[in-house]
Amino acid sequence: GVVFVDQNGTPRGSAGTKTMGGGGSKVLDAHRKNLCKQAISGSETWKDKETKMLETFKAWDTDNSGSITKDELQEVFTRLGCKVSSSELQKVLKDADADKDSKISYEEFVAWLCRAPHLEHYFKLSEDILKRNMKDAMAMQQKMQKEIEKSDNPLAAMMKIGVKLEAVQKKGQERIDKELKPVIQKTFQYHDKDGNGVLSYDESIIFFSNYAERLGPFAKSMAELATTQAMNACEIKVDMSSIQKEFDKEFDKCLTGYTSDIDKRHKAAWDALDVNKDGKLQEAEIIEALLHGHPKNQQFMKALGLLVEDKSMTAAGPSAKVEMPMEDCQVQ
Repeated sequence: GVVFVDQNGTPRGSAGTKTMGGGGSKVLDAHRKNLCKQAISGSETWKDKETKMLETFKAWDTDNSGSITKDELQEVFTRLGCKVSSSELQKVLKDADADKDSKISYEEFVAWLCRAPHLEHYFKLSEDILKRNMKDAMAMQQKMQKEIEKSDNPLAAMMKIGVKLEAVQKKGQERIDKELKPVIQKTFQYHDKDGNGVLSYDESIIFFSNYAERLGPFAKSMAELATTQAMNACEIKVDMSSIQKEFDKEFDKCLTGYTSDIDKRHKAAWDALDVNKDGKLQEAEIIEALLHGHPKNQQFMKALGLLVEDKSMTAAGPSAKVEMPMEDCQVQ
């Protein structure tokens, strides 16, 4: 994950690694978004954002105890002109207080303000949709195999089945677009901390880092699934562990590069998504970036330096034990 620092300037892991309680109500979300915007406002770099959050935490920790109490949280809302009832204040504290010690540590403060519940849902739903799409594709491939074997004219059968395969692929893309779009819209709205309908650069810093942090498990799972599908299509017996280890190594290498050059990666991602070049990211631009199968999705991952290229995986070949009956692998 992306490294942040504690109140003493010591690296403490990644924001969001500790699970906070619940998704929260709309009121809680509104308070969290407002507080987050106050904390990161004007940030131009990752370090700048971290510095601002640390300064904000220290400013809210008025007794310098190293944690924010319920009374100090009430003072924050009062200074910001937010009317918060006693019950709402208790809910905010409970939502942020992961270890249930009735106060908010710096790690809890960062994780709470920077959490991304809708982005987590996006990756879970993405995996579910892509698994369904792959299942449909596998069923079609098996049907293709049987029809080609029975046909007196294999070439004509392949051309006919090719049309059917295109229909399956089109259906799969429509499924992605229809089911993911509402979740992406919620993700956008959640990262639009001041609710002005666009993502400013300081808000994009949190969005990009949240995306990068959660991409890893999803990408690795999908790589394994896609490889299995490809191998099964040609009845290839392969040591999947070696291929998976190779992908994991390549992705981890990408993630290390992202972390070490995070501001450059964020600037590249911003430039890739800001199609209108108006200095802000529109909802439509984020939707295009997060819809799998759309060109902008790969451009976005590549800009962040988190796209594992096919050529990077060729090293897995020599290390994997592969047995493939070539006569059983039909040209598609």
